[in-house]
Amino acid sequence: FTADGQLFYPSAPAMPGQPDPSHLPEFFGDFILVNSAPWPILDVEPRQYRFRMLNGSDSRFYELWLQEKTGNDAVPIKAALPSMYQIGTDTGLLNAPVALTRFVIGTGERADMVFDFSDPTLWGKTFILRNSGKTPFPKGSAVNPVTAGQVMAFRISKPLDTTTYPATTLPANLRPLHGPVGMPVANADTRELILFEGTDEYGRLQAKLGTLDGALAWQAPITENPMVNDTEVWEIYNTTADAHPIHLHLVSFRIVDRQRFKADVDPVTGRVSNVRLVGRPMVPPAREDGWKDTAVMFPGEVTRVVATFDREGLYVWHCHILSHEDHEMMRPYYVRPMAGAPEAAVADTPLRIASVTPNPFNPSTRIHFEVSRPLTVQAAIYDVAGRLVRRFDDRAVAAGAHVLEWNGSTDAGASVATGVYFLQLRAGSAVETRRLVMIK
Repeated sequence: FTADGQLFYPSAPAMPGQPDPSHLPEFFGDFILVNSAPWPILDVEPRQYRFRMLNGSDSRFYELWLQEKTGNDAVPIKAALPSMYQIGTDTGLLNAPVALTRFVIGTGERADMVFDFSDPTLWGKTFILRNSGKTPFPKGSAVNPVTAGQVMAFRISKPLDTTTYPATTLPANLRPLHGPVGMPVANADTRELILFEGTDEYGRLQAKLGTLDGALAWQAPITENPMVNDTEVWEIYNTTADAHPIHLHLVSFRIVDRQRFKADVDPVTGRVSNVRLVGRPMVPPAREDGWKDTAVMFPGEVTRVVATFDREGLYVWHCHILSHEDHEMMRPYYVRPMAGAPEAAVADTPLRIASVTPNPFNPSTRIHFEVSRPLTVQAAIYDVAGRLVRRFDDRAVAAGAHVLEWNGSTDAGASVATGVYFLQLRAGSAVETRRLVMIK
């Protein structure tokens, strides 16, 4: 936060010549918010509570554990603690509760948890949910224990009300109706994919996805094209120095295993060669042994996941660190036969914004776009509140490259203020959007 309580995002460029405001490789704040409140305290009864936990941070992984609040929190004490159990993953219940003393949750991951405050020796005490996840995870800087090192507190202060809410116990079997979580059996080719970190044209760190042949930008032809109801194994090699939570849209998968590897990686293209697997594959811990749609993939490891692609359509897979997914670490995948070569994979996208230069801009910027066939293109500018700022006349254009210029004016001819605006190009059902930044 700033001194006057406003949310703060440090967007100044790291080096001269970089855009201002500029992209950051990661962002780690000082205050942890729970349901939008910093460091809240929850007064609880001496009973079990179920929490559906979502890591909504930009880049922060959490390694969570409980500590009794005492006069000197810097000195750990050996005392009874509330029991913690995980009962579910991103998209479903586990087979049985998993007892935990601490657990890691990456950005975008969900965990279905039960905290048990019913032990009479805990009554009247306060417990802090602590975080020791390094930044970046898992080998970065130690967290400050008095800022991001604390998440929230539980104060066991309310009388037990079994009339309104009867006491609960955790069943040993969490899936009596649907049976144990199954492991899909692959019936299609195994895909070999990579996580890669290089630099963009301004020298800023840029994370990408790709194949063993190299890293790929968002606009590159689709390389992942399962057929409907194909069950595939994706082997994802993390060639970077950090962990990444990788998310596949509109599909649930199982983590098969993780395994260390060594390889030669081209630092410019990301091409991976001479892959050598090291040691035995490691099965996921019990808390990950269920249906997932986001998996933490550790540096120097290949993570194998298996999924059945049962929904036809165009989807994406990406890193759930916001600073990564918004700066190219996202790729489309297409579930259905593609007509022709992979270049046609983006469902015959007829409209594409190639670039916006300059951006940030003052006083004007040029939008370079391409159409694959003769079309009528509509263009409009909106502010961050969604209000229309400028609507351009419809343009009938031939197939090929075109340029649209905006001089920073409204429909009334007034000059817009410094700020963020959004350009929307539309041609039939195709829509492309880009963020524009005016700086005066």
